[in-house]
Amino acid sequence: MNRSPRALLTLAVIVGVSVTAIPAAGATAARATSRAAAVPARHASAAPVTSASRPRFRTDRVVARLKPGIRAIAGGFELASRAAGSSAGGVEMFPVGASTVDATVARLRSDPAVLDAQPDYLYYASTTTPNDTDYPQQWDMSAIDAPHAWSTTTDAASVVVAVIDSGADLGHPDLLGNLWSNPGGVGGCNVGTHGYNAIAGNCTPADDNGHGTHVSGTVGAVGNNSQGVAGVNWQTKIMPVKFLDSTGAGSDIDAYNAIEWIVGAKKNSGINVRVINASWGGPTDNPLLDAAINDAYQAGILFVAAAGNDGTSNDAIFQDPCNARHVLCVAASGHDNSLAGFSNYGVRTVALAAPGVDVLSTWFRSFNAEAPECGTNDYCSLDGTSMAAPHVSGAAALVLSRSPGDSVEQVRSHLLAVRPVPALAGKVQTGGVLDLCHALGAACTTTPYTPVAARVHQTTTGASVSWAQGWNGNATASFTVSWYGTTSGSNPPTGGTSATISGLQPNGSYVVVITPHNSQGDGVPAGIHLTPLAGGYVVDSYGGLHPFRTGAGPTPPAAIGGPYWPGFPIARGVALLPSGTGGYVLDGYGGLHPFAVGSNAAPPAAHTTGYWRGWDIARGLTMLADGTGGYVVDGYGGLHPFAVGSNGMPPAVHVGAYWAGWDIVRGVSTVPNGLSTSGGYVLDAWGGLHAFTVGAASPPHATAVPYWRGWDIARGVTIANDGRSGFIGDGWGGLHAFRLSASAPSVRLTFYQAGLDIARGPTL
Repeated sequence: MNRSPRALLTLAVIVGVSVTAIPAAGATAARATSRAAAVPARHASAAPVTSASRPRFRTDRVVARLKPGIRAIAGGFELASRAAGSSAGGVEMFPVGASTVDATVARLRSDPAVLDAQPDYLYYASTTTPNDTDYPQQWDMSAIDAPHAWSTTTDAASVVVAVIDSGADLGHPDLLGNLWSNPGGVGGCNVGTHGYNAIAGNCTPADDNGHGTHVSGTVGAVGNNSQGVAGVNWQTKIMPVKFLDSTGAGSDIDAYNAIEWIVGAKKNSGINVRVINASWGGPTDNPLLDAAINDAYQAGILFVAAAGNDGTSNDAIFQDPCNARHVLCVAASGHDNSLAGFSNYGVRTVALAAPGVDVLSTWFRSFNAEAPECGTNDYCSLDGTSMAAPHVSGAAALVLSRSPGDSVEQVRSHLLAVRPVPALAGKVQTGGVLDLCHALGAACTTTPYTPVAARVHQTTTGASVSWAQGWNGNATASFTVSWYGTTSGSNPPTGGTSATISGLQPNGSYVVVITPHNSQGDGVPAGIHLTPLAGGYVVDSYGGLHPFRTGAGPTPPAAIGGPYWPGFPIARGVALLPSGTGGYVLDGYGGLHPFAVGSNAAPPAAHTTGYWRGWDIARGLTMLADGTGGYVVDGYGGLHPFAVGSNGMPPAVHVGAYWAGWDIVRGVSTVPNGLSTSGGYVLDAWGGLHAFTVGAASPPHATAVPYWRGWDIARGVTIANDGRSGFIGDGWGGLHAFRLSASAPSVRLTFYQAGLDIARGPTL
């Protein structure tokens, strides 16, 4: 194929590879800089402990139950818990000594004082262990609690996992049985082919690097076949799609074609592809790649990606596809479950961690200069976030095998039911590692699961909190809501999934903790940060944020880390998260720029449907009451939804006013009603408020609204967190109160520039 020069995304084949976008023509090598411990192709190892090989009883002692009225006989040891009384008799333990278990039992049964005797039988936790010869070296499977999960299911044969990588060893004995086979005609390929080669444009995704074979083995090496290793899925369908060449490099157009071929297989041919694994990436924002990922999401395919191996924060440096919308990004954890030293991280951009150190899996059976330590073996141990991601992809397939109708977001929520690890707090969104047992639900444990979708909406001295039960609730009986920080407190347990807290310190810093309970104990709690603000912020046209206070409360803390463009008047609006911990500044093109309040972390990236590069038409933004997203308004009155982090887009909005071609709109605000949203208002340049609905909700009627007919001075609108009043901001920084259902609060400004049209919007 004749290919012109383009940017290549280099792949971190092994730990320590710097993943960069390299302008080049042809292939670019990715060098391995860390060890990859070789595993002989066929080597002896200790046989795994299976139900057939485990001892059935203790060989050093037996147990005897005595007849009623008999309290003890010679040679026995009384058990601390033995029953007393003539109706039950006693229970004693007898040593076997130099005899055998059978002989000792027979002797006791012949004693007239003994009612019965038996071996001291052994019982084992409900786990399933494969007989694969190298399974004892797969520490990673125990780390994700796979043995308990496998007692529920090992079979995801109905689910196709597409591995976009360097292909796969199509003849590997530990992969062959789980490779997807084309029924004929899918993607223009013949019957019996196993995937697609986006580089050559043919249907033979043979691996000439090794990386794709390794990744595929973690997802689904055949399990319990008495050889090699076991994948997360013992039975599944792996669809190798090759876009990385023998050096581990691939182009953006080949990545795009690979994804679209997979999407086409699902949409056009009905192939049940539900997961894509992408253990590659580079520090670039690639619209072409992001568009393909969005196509996969729309087709119901979960996209799992590796975080990268530079040991840096993806919150600071964009990594595609990890940072792309709809992607579940995975960091690497080590033997102690803490973050691997080479792993990228990001509390806003990386969802969870999974084992990525010393991961033993299948290998390409020819010498590869990229990993010479692996030689020509069938199996090899590698390090990298590339090794972590397929654990999550494999877990997703098992979840889908049990719940085939789940949406991408539902599968994602199951996977995020992680096992918390203190060392991962502040490193990944969930603060934990993949737990396959948690992901599969109540069959594995009896304690309740961590609550999900925790939301908080602050008022000056309190907040509304809501959450959802994890997975199916797992027999959760109640929840306790506690808060810690500037002050602390706790509500009585509730059987519902919402609560109101009060008595908070204005502008204080809190963590609200939701702990689930049932008869088996307490589950792992969920936490969410909260800062109840006694006011808000006015943004100037350069992006500067100026706090103001309402009533007699203290002035809110400084806003940190937001954008600032001195001399470039491009800021157009501002909105706070309902938690009060941060927010976003809007530029004239529709870009959303996060900032933090006080000592809180900045919010995650926001993804908007309205962005007009170079065209100054955006005029305001507002948040939904649950903090999952909001709307940007353009100068004509059009409302464009945006999502925060990995949340879905807000519902459609019925616009109350629209002036096509007439740039007259100056702001927008929704009306909170607890954690729901009761419509909202679009603000025109004269101060007029025009109602719109969110879904079926309509806003209350606004009264005492300031209005400057013919004078283009209104610059923004905001509604108080209690939904009862609001303010319109003028261009000088003045705030003018109006009422929705109560008298408006007083306000004390820290920013007012009389006669200078510099203010661009308030937020509460």
